[in-house]
Amino acid sequence: MKIKILFILILFSPLQSHSQQRIDSLKSVLLKGLPDSSIILTEMELSRALNRSRSNDSVQYLHAQNAIDLALQLDDTLLYARALDNLGLLYRYHQQYSDAGQFHSKAFSLIEHKPYDPLYKMIFANNAGLASRYDQSYDKAVYFYLKALNIAESQKDLKNIAISCNGLGNTFSQIPSKENESLEYFERSLDAEEKRNNPLGMAMNYLSISDHYIGKQQFDISREYLNKLLKLNEARKDKFGLAITYEYFGHSYLAENKNSDLAINYYQRSLTAFEELNNKHKVAGLLSNLGQASLRVGQTHASKNYYLKSLELAKEINNKALIMQSAKGLADVSEKLADYKNSLLYTHFSNQYKDSINLFEQETQIAAITRQYDLEKKESQIVLLEKNRNLQEAELKAQTQKFKTQQAFLILIAVVLIALIITSILVLRDVKNKKKTTQLLQQKEKERVEHEYKINLLQAEMLATRMQMNPHFLFNCLNAVKYLIQTENYFKAKDYLIVFSKFVRLVLETSQKQVIPIEEELGIVCKYLKLEENRFDQSFLYQVNNSLTDAVSKEVMLPPMLLQPFVENSIWHGLLPSNKAEKVIAINISGDLDQIKVEIVDNGVGRKINSRESSSMLHKSMGTRITQDRINLFNKTSNYTISFKINDILDAQKLSGTKVVILLQAT
Repeated sequence: MKIKILFILILFSPLQSHSQQRIDSLKSVLLKGLPDSSIILTEMELSRALNRSRSNDSVQYLHAQNAIDLALQLDDTLLYARALDNLGLLYRYHQQYSDAGQFHSKAFSLIEHKPYDPLYKMIFANNAGLASRYDQSYDKAVYFYLKALNIAESQKDLKNIAISCNGLGNTFSQIPSKENESLEYFERSLDAEEKRNNPLGMAMNYLSISDHYIGKQQFDISREYLNKLLKLNEARKDKFGLAITYEYFGHSYLAENKNSDLAINYYQRSLTAFEELNNKHKVAGLLSNLGQASLRVGQTHASKNYYLKSLELAKEINNKALIMQSAKGLADVSEKLADYKNSLLYTHFSNQYKDSINLFEQETQIAAITRQYDLEKKESQIVLLEKNRNLQEAELKAQTQKFKTQQAFLILIAVVLIALIITSILVLRDVKNKKKTTQLLQQKEKERVEHEYKINLLQAEMLATRMQMNPHFLFNCLNAVKYLIQTENYFKAKDYLIVFSKFVRLVLETSQKQVIPIEEELGIVCKYLKLEENRFDQSFLYQVNNSLTDAVSKEVMLPPMLLQPFVENSIWHGLLPSNKAEKVIAINISGDLDQIKVEIVDNGVGRKINSRESSSMLHKSMGTRITQDRINLFNKTSNYTISFKINDILDAQKLSGTKVVILLQAT
């Protein structure tokens, strides 16, 4: 249940009573030839009046586009922004939310930093937030709602504080793990409406909070707010509000699935109220809800009758989505009645309307793209005309100035000629010296640029090589296989090739992924250790101790190949240079969903630095820096944060190995 549909109905249902007389009155204003700004405002109002009267869509867009064209010609930024926002409203009313968001956001950006009435800034930002929310672009929605909220707070505008907070609540309710923030904003919006003593705003927030608790399956709390809403609408004698309240009581009991009969009772009360209001759209929707609830309690024939009535009414009002929904319900009912022929027919009928809706959406998108192209073309033409006009004015000023200074130029010509003769002698003498100096400077600059280019190229090559599988490692692995084959250790060569192929496959499969489960990462590391152990003739031992549960190993994610560089450093720069009889590397993993600790411990030579190790230290430094960059990117985009530290292991004040500790902590 999307509460945004309810808000549109509550906010705009009174506007649907505009008569044809109002439209004719607005058209007569256009014929009188009033000042430009008045014509623009009239065009905007007429486009919305035509929308409320459900006239032809192209006529609505024509008047909205006329307002934009006139505002561009008038060069009035605020009027142009209002015209863009008006066109965005039309797109939104026709459920073209992506296009609507573009026009609302453009209107806001035009006046955001200009000294216009803050009310327009709040309106445009809230409209952009609403369109983005309907388009499921929740990050944009939050951005614009917060912009509107900041302006509203600075102006102490309770009305727009309530609107922005309600929008933020509805946005966060669509984002997983943000339900608590959603409730906070709904309650803040409700507080602002109570301070304004605005019953309609209070009703909207009661309904929003109730719907929130329905989604959380806290039905008792949900119905507490619905009871408050019921009392408020009874006090206001608001038939529409009462009908909506009964409908949402039905939704709560239907979702709870404990008392479907009570859900049916509330749906029928809501249906009766909307029939009295002659609201065919709501009546058709409630008939479909009754069909669903009746089917749930086993009243198959009653369910069929409700769905048939819903389908008939949906056809009358040409609501394709509801036609598709009712046909699908009839297919389910027919299947329950073992009427498989009609079940198949209704399923086919539902799919036809689904295809029709998709085709309509495509045609709508094409029309929207065409209108956007026409608007941008007109904007470009007007900008070009403006540039040409400015150029002509500049040329006229230049000609006037040239005429005024012509006499002065005649006097100065003689002076300039004498100065040129004198300076030319001096310039010619210094030309050769300057030429040589310039050549030397150019040569040095060229050498400097080439030197910087080589350095940057080397750094780029190091980064690229470090981020891919080491070619030398592959070459050495293949040589190891070759050696085993030559020494006729065929079974050992076969086992080595199996491990090698699995390792390469895992690396290639994970190379395109941003994150992989810990379980997969350990698989890669184990195969890498096995390859290195066989490659160096088992000159070291390795242990992998994983105390994580299977669920944690599969659920917690981290960047692929994160552990391999640390293991590689331990082997190459810790164990292999060591003279110890027994060389060991151990990987210990422990923790839970809140925190996981990975320890990579070796008993090698430690991190001793000397002149002979400079190249290896550069390699490790570059590897550590790349790993840190990957970790930083992961920390910005994940629910976990990664940190690591490298410690020397001391035994009697002597280096006896290295320990790398990597922590994954839930945020």
